[in-house]
Amino acid sequence: MIDATWGHRLGLPMRLFYEPTLLLYYEIDHPFPALTLVDGPLCSVYPTEDPGIFTLSSVPHTPLGRAGTAAEAHSIRNGTNAEAVAAKVKLMEQQISRYLPEFCDHFRFVGPQFAIKTKPVGNFDDRSCYVFRRGRVFSVMSGKIDTIFFAMERILSFIESNETERLAGFDSTLRHDIARASG
Repeated sequence: MIDATWGHRLGLPMRLFYEPTLLLYYEIDHPFPALTLVDGPLCSVYPTEDPGIFTLSSVPHTPLGRAGTAAEAHSIRNGTNAEAVAAKVKLMEQQISRYLPEFCDHFRFVGPQFAIKTKPVGNFDDRSCYVFRRGRVFSVMSGKIDTIFFAMERILSFIESNETERLAGFDSTLRHDIARASG
């Protein structure tokens, strides 16, 4: 079985936290490019697969809190009311307007999207892909969607491996696999 719930169902053998989030959807009636400001407490306006629908996200304003358990994160997410959403809309529109002053003239807010991110505890934004094995259960914690291919290769490596010590508990280190392959 492959558990891709990012620790929500079976947990993960690493220090992590759960971050309930709010992403905002906007519509516009004319073509607009993506605008992603990176490397700091910045924001982004990004197109979706639906023409004319964009997302607005913000490093400081998208998070709704930080939780130690998935259940606590679900409670924060589910307890977010219309007043809290309106306050986030105001903050995020103020932030993007610093970089795109005409944002509110062209974009119309259509609704929020709530989610929960799982993040490793650390001093930097770790986007690594982790794959853990416990018996016949593989747990995946990937930072970005493009790491799905890395996760697939790691799972296939685990399956093809005849090392019985892996069946006893979690062992996910890439360093261990490299050392084993190197001799």
